[in-house]
Amino acid sequence: MLFSALYKVLAFFHIDQGFLMVYSPRLLQSIFAAVGDLHIYKMAEIFFDHSAARWTLCCSLMSWFNFYCITRTLTNSLETIITIIGFCYWPWPWINQTHLNRNTSCRIALSFGAIAFLIRPTAAIIWLPLCVWHMLWHVKSITKFLISDIIPIGSFFLCLSLLIDYSFYKQLVLVQYNFLYYNIFQNIGEFYGSNPWHWYFSQGFFVVVGTFVFPFIGGILKSNSHQRLLIWIIFWSILVHSCLSHKEFRFILPILPFVLCFCGSYLNILWKFRDTTVSSRRYLFWIFFIFLLITNFGVAIYTSFIHQKGTIDVVHYIRSISEKRDSEEFSAMFLMPCHSTPFYAYIHKKIKLSFLTCLPSNEPGYVDEADHFFLKPNIWLNQKFDNSNESLPNCLVMFDNLVTTIQKFLDQFQYKEAQKFFHTHFPEGRIGSNVIVYCLEGNKHQ
Repeated sequence: MLFSALYKVLAFFHIDQGFLMVYSPRLLQSIFAAVGDLHIYKMAEIFFDHSAARWTLCCSLMSWFNFYCITRTLTNSLETIITIIGFCYWPWPWINQTHLNRNTSCRIALSFGAIAFLIRPTAAIIWLPLCVWHMLWHVKSITKFLISDIIPIGSFFLCLSLLIDYSFYKQLVLVQYNFLYYNIFQNIGEFYGSNPWHWYFSQGFFVVVGTFVFPFIGGILKSNSHQRLLIWIIFWSILVHSCLSHKEFRFILPILPFVLCFCGSYLNILWKFRDTTVSSRRYLFWIFFIFLLITNFGVAIYTSFIHQKGTIDVVHYIRSISEKRDSEEFSAMFLMPCHSTPFYAYIHKKIKLSFLTCLPSNEPGYVDEADHFFLKPNIWLNQKFDNSNESLPNCLVMFDNLVTTIQKFLDQFQYKEAQKFFHTHFPEGRIGSNVIVYCLEGNKHQ
């Protein structure tokens, strides 16, 4: 909805053109990310101290996964940012506040928690145990806390969600329930791949944290009792996510700021230790710091600007072709694993685009369109175009490892290679090293 509103603003000023349609959501998300960085600093200041907060901010800016994910228009990114803001307002017991200020801070924090839950219900993994902990140990009356804070705030934002969804669906839809029902009770996520229960503990966490795992361990060993609360939140979040069969690195993005707080704390300890020892220790500190900087910067640059860039470049290319064909109907089909590329948001023109779908289903023996295609590509293409009235698309987009399989079809209908884009150094399965565009003879555009 945020980005829809942004598009409406661009349309109002008649500047809803290709470039702005692609980059304005990124700019808005980068503003959110900047706000998130500010509150990572504030959160580290609450749990540690001012000096540690500065190093935590430094770690946040250096973290390769933060660089890669937090500025992307993912619900996980916004969930992470809003959760950090909420934590900055939470009435932590070691902070000196008046009773009135403590109640106000709690309600503000709960509001941010509710918003995070509306955006992505997995936010409850962090917020629910925090509320239970606060309710059992730090409120005088549990009943009063429920009646005056939890129920009113939860009801308000739930009603707001219902109204927003009703305006779109024209019927009452509780999307948070649907999220839980399909992803947990029906386990639809497994349709898109599954991993062993230990995947986050054995692989996922270490990939997300990267080389910051070393100062993270050091920060844990030097932490005090109230700082260890963040350790329990990190462990709890990973544990709950491990119970779900479908796992992705981005799912544990919300715990990364907590990890970076310990990293910043440990770097601060090393920095102060450096000031009180011989000069050789200073060099060791800077060697360690430069090691963290280089390893994270290198991975950040590679994953953000080189790895899997072909699926982005090819959509820009398709848009450039379509912009030169205003007077004729233009169409393109993506013969790739579903959702491999951006879609109309990057093109913003009334052209016909299609891709292989992968809608999930619990029906026994169900095979989605993408799987059906990759089982027998030539038969699928012939049934769709040769034996039907459906017109051939002007361009076909595919990974290079598919070309030899459907070469006969390409030759039969005179499709010629129009452009090739590098995609990855690590091809796997249906993902090739390059993305290739084949266009009908006479439709090529260099």
